[in-house]
Amino acid sequence: MNDPLISNESKKEHNSKNLDEKMSITVASLKCNESLTLSLRSQKNKRTISSSNGEDIDVDAIVNVWISKNQLRIASCPKKTPSCCCGGSISSRCVKVCSFSVMEESKEVNDFVKTIFNEIRGEDPDYRPLLVLVNPNSGSGVAKRRYEAEVAPFFEKINLVTEVLVTKRAGHAEEIGRTIDASKYRGIVTASGDGLLYEVLQGMLSRKDDAIATIRKLKLGVLPLGSGNGLAASILKDANEPDITDLFASAFLIARGTSRDIDIAAIETTKSTLYSFLCLEWALFADIDIESEWLRCCGSARFTFWGVWRIMCCLRRYHGTFSYLPLHDSSEDGGSKVKDVHIDAKEEEEEDTKSEDTFTLIDRKILPPLSSPVPSSWSTIDGEFTQFWAANTKLQSGDPLEMAPQADFDDGLMHVTINQSPSCCKMAELALFVFPEGKHSDDSGCINLKTRAFRLEPSLPCEHSHGGILAVDGESIPYGPIQLMVHKGLARIFAGKKKK
Repeated sequence: MNDPLISNESKKEHNSKNLDEKMSITVASLKCNESLTLSLRSQKNKRTISSSNGEDIDVDAIVNVWISKNQLRIASCPKKTPSCCCGGSISSRCVKVCSFSVMEESKEVNDFVKTIFNEIRGEDPDYRPLLVLVNPNSGSGVAKRRYEAEVAPFFEKINLVTEVLVTKRAGHAEEIGRTIDASKYRGIVTASGDGLLYEVLQGMLSRKDDAIATIRKLKLGVLPLGSGNGLAASILKDANEPDITDLFASAFLIARGTSRDIDIAAIETTKSTLYSFLCLEWALFADIDIESEWLRCCGSARFTFWGVWRIMCCLRRYHGTFSYLPLHDSSEDGGSKVKDVHIDAKEEEEEDTKSEDTFTLIDRKILPPLSSPVPSSWSTIDGEFTQFWAANTKLQSGDPLEMAPQADFDDGLMHVTINQSPSCCKMAELALFVFPEGKHSDDSGCINLKTRAFRLEPSLPCEHSHGGILAVDGESIPYGPIQLMVHKGLARIFAGKKKK
């Protein structure tokens, strides 16, 4: 006897299948030859390239499409399931290149390729090379070897054109950023930690005539081959990759070519203006980050080793004043609106060409000179500080360290976390168990806030036995008063598509 419930469920499943087939839309099709036709289909949230011989390619896994000797080649990196007893293979993705014979390279073939690129990148095909900068000393000193062994063969297999340059000295990447011909490359990729990209950023934004135009034209990518790898970890987490330290997953997103806007912070010191994509540190974590440089051979474990010692044996307490623009206050001493400083790239390029003296990323309508007091509408926290962190991205390390779980790449905000006078045990709990998981939002021992602009005036540690440390994107900067403002979506990075 038939169960009516099962019968009804079967009918629903059958009807649903028929409905899915009806809702499938053919975006583009290409007749390769007499026996083979390719169709680009969109169905619900899934897009596939289907061939008449039954082979399907997930559009969300495609990294490159090109034509060679009457062959249409489609390279993809589909996800694979763990297959070994220890939890899976080295990477969660594999490489697959499918070839389809075409009668000739025609307008129809080129239009089909163009449609695929618009689906995956939102732009027409661009086969210009990526400039890859490799820091041979990065992390524990294996960056060059790992790039050549793990990434270069992948790029070659999928026909991704690159120009590789091994940096020779500190500041070399900054020189390249300052002098690079932006029309020659599609983007710059650093095979290192966050420090090499920091150098590139300083160079690009110190160009006299076309700083903004250059940083908008050249997409930035990072391969996690350093100690911290905060930006790479944030990109992989945002893309829902299972391993936020996966080198191959980072290479996949770079090869795929999808880009996202990312905020850049302009940081004014008494001597110069610096630029940040990741974070600003003071007190505890700045001490750990910079003082552990001598343990670089240990890789990312250096932060844990030095952090435990610094917290449990020698927890320093600093004095200082932190003033910030509250989000609820949109006025500046006379009604000037605090806006997201994201000007259209064409407008910025026009501004660049007027006069090199007019180009600045410090807006005096928002930030007064360091020698002047902050606006009366700002809020101030004064006194003792044990830990201060201003983060632009969710994660600041691949260990992980998630100081800004609510951050988005282009939210126009810095996410600040402050600890003023915790005990050693409380600070150890936060550093080892709370911050890594981003669970400090509701912790009573933390001050958490968001702002578009702030000023930090640090003093020496309370015991006056040690000079203070400030760090931007993991790099030490001169100790003293600084102020910062966020430029919303100023640069572009290789990353997964923005979630709607």
